Amino acid sequence: MATMMNEADNPSRRPARRNSSKGNVPPPSAEATARKLDLAVEDEQNELEFEGTTKTSKTSIKQSSRKAQTNREAEIQRLERQQTIARLAEKRDEYVERLDIGAAKIEEARSQGKDVTSWEDYWIQLLRQYEAVCDKLRDLTHQG
Repeated sequence: MATMMNEADNPSRRPARRNSSKGNVPPPSAEATARKLDLAVEDEQNELEFEGTTKTSKTSIKQSSRKAQTNREAEIQRLERQQTIARLAEKRDEYVERLDIGAAKIEEARSQGKDVTSWEDYWIQLLRQYEAVCDKLRDLTHQG
């Protein structure tokens, strides 16, 4: 028992206060912390061992955590791939419109007897860029 001084400076015997809410609760394990933070547990030496905890259950928890991380990464990659496909499809449609307008202007200028060689060269460059976008789009849509 701890001796405490009261307001009148008289010693009295009162038990020291204890925080009973923390009683016999063990500190959180590295696996529990990793699950809360969505991290993989890597260091076995820093883990606390409790009754009933086996190496198999630790391995299972680690594998589950790694699997969840892998699933998250795969989902992120899938979403990024979908965004890339959408951007490429927009770009492809933009090239189609530009190529159509360019072809019409070239034909109109040619019918008026103008030299359209440089316009045709530029139109062919646009066509190559369109083809490159289409190739990338095809590759992405045919991947798993």
